[in-house]
Amino acid sequence: MPADFTLSDKNIAEVQKKMHNRDGMTTAHAMWPGNEFGSGKLKPDTHATACMKDCGPAPTITSELPGHARNVWGNLREQNRTVGPQRGADTSKPEGKLGDAAGPVKVVSPAGSDSPNSKAMALTQELGCTGCHNMEGKLVGPAFADVAKKYPGKAEYLEGKIRSGGSGIWGETPMPPQDAPAADIKTIAEWLAAGAGK
Repeated sequence: MPADFTLSDKNIAEVQKKMHNRDGMTTAHAMWPGNEFGSGKLKPDTHATACMKDCGPAPTITSELPGHARNVWGNLREQNRTVGPQRGADTSKPEGKLGDAAGPVKVVSPAGSDSPNSKAMALTQELGCTGCHNMEGKLVGPAFADVAKKYPGKAEYLEGKIRSGGSGIWGETPMPPQDAPAADIKTIAEWLAAGAGK
């Protein structure tokens, strides 16, 4: 389109006609759900059946992180974001079998599952807070421990900040507003205001 072109609802059809592969989209692969795409009538052109025979010899692990070095910088799994395919190895335990590190990080309070700390820590994971915040050390946003040090006893203030989000206090990366249940936000805010204990 020319540099001075202004897109609007009146000329969008004109723009669409110029798009590459305008009419190249197909639903014949039957990989999308829904009756509008012929669900149940068409069959995908591939049938990925798992082959579990004649696989060859089992792989041999020839090197691994030595025991004395596993947890020297803290648990690597807790230092990884809890989104995406990479979970990191749980270096607080001995080397496990391949795939042990594939699941989400479980944040457990040493005080036990009935403690208020455990509930708040579990909520930070359930609500996705741990995607940007570590217990200690900056990730995308500040560590929970640092927030707790900055705002001791200010549960109501922290509640408001969690709900409204914002940027500028801990850097320019914005924290989006959180629409989690009020009771859950209150639990996390009270935990932070009380020191973010484990």
